[in-house]
Amino acid sequence: MAASGKEEMIRFQMNTVNSGGSKRVPVHNRYIYTYDNPEVIEVQAYALDAYLDDHAFDLVLIDIEGSEYFAMQGMTGILGQTKTLIVEFLPHHITNVAGVTLDDFLAQVPEHFTKLTVPTKDATYDRAQGMDVLKAMFAAGQGDDGILFHH
Repeated sequence: MAASGKEEMIRFQMNTVNSGGSKRVPVHNRYIYTYDNPEVIEVQAYALDAYLDDHAFDLVLIDIEGSEYFAMQGMTGILGQTKTLIVEFLPHHITNVAGVTLDDFLAQVPEHFTKLTVPTKDATYDRAQGMDVLKAMFAAGQGDDGILFHH
């Protein structure tokens, strides 16, 4: 199954060189995602709020190769209760795989997270300053394996 903003079938391409690089078929499917001629299959996707409706989580880690935006859309209830959210942040995934703007992506992060930590910068920021740092990183094409949003 896949995480998404709603219950749906999605097209999913299976990387033949690195299974960790498998992902939903990108909106803008560039060579960096298709160099290995991945097989494309159909996968059932769910909004995690509905799929995991009787669970609570202190920590949510999302590293799903560009589907982070869609997963966060479908888990507003879960994210509204979690204490820490860790999200892979790769500008080319946001732009090409999800096909959304950075503002769209960041709008999925609940307001109760007042701080964010950027491991590649070895720094923690208040939310406003941290969002500016992410915007500068995005503009420079810089990513991070896991931005931490917390209190």
